[in-house]
Amino acid sequence: MWFEDWTSLAEIAAKATIGFVGLVFMIRIGGKRLLAKLNAFDMVITFTVGSLLASMIVSDTVTVAEGLVSLCVLLGLAALTSFLVSRSSFFQTIVKSEPTLLLYEGKPLEANLKAERIAEKELHYIMRSHGVSDLKKVKAIVLETDGDFSLLTDLGDRQTGALAVSRIKPPSRPE
Repeated sequence: MWFEDWTSLAEIAAKATIGFVGLVFMIRIGGKRLLAKLNAFDMVITFTVGSLLASMIVSDTVTVAEGLVSLCVLLGLAALTSFLVSRSSFFQTIVKSEPTLLLYEGKPLEANLKAERIAEKELHYIMRSHGVSDLKKVKAIVLETDGDFSLLTDLGDRQTGALAVSRIKPPSRPE
């Protein structure tokens, strides 16, 4: 249960080292985008890479070459998808989610909060975490595509502020 022999441990250490070096090399080729904040698509890729790497390291049925090829194919497909998303609004719609407006001009948008499964109490936490205590000072709270919350307060230049909020999907119906 705890130990078979030194050969099996050396084999796992060698596979882990080769897998790690290969993954670092592939990430360097893939660029900074692979290391950006995670959205749902990036998270799926990250989990899949981890699973493939773990299978290559501890499985007797997956060879190092098979594991590295599977990692290359997966990261290649991720790079291709990112390329297509950056060039095509059609692919962007399929792969990326839209930011969601949760609060506008001090008023919580109930339909959007419900759709995103966020309690109204959480809006107060978001305000506190951004150093804002007065709901009246909040222009908007947005749930971003990566799961972070943006809080827009007195936006100064009204045109810039209106533009920032106009790029966010409005609520489905007035509240």
